[in-house]
Amino acid sequence: MTTTTDTSYLARKDGSTTVVPPEYWTSTKGVDAQKLYNALAEVCDLEAIRLTV
Repeated sequence: MTTTTDTSYLARKDGSTTVVPPEYWTSTKGVDAQKLYNALAEVCDLEAIRLTV
């Protein structure tokens, strides 16, 4: 990952680059991902898939 002026550039396996603006990182502050995932599991079936290549 490369960061320039708070914009992140994520190298992808296919050779492309994902650009993540600083606003995204700001919007994730204070988000409890585990709590949200658990709440989702209360209303629908979830299946975790782990893939390694």
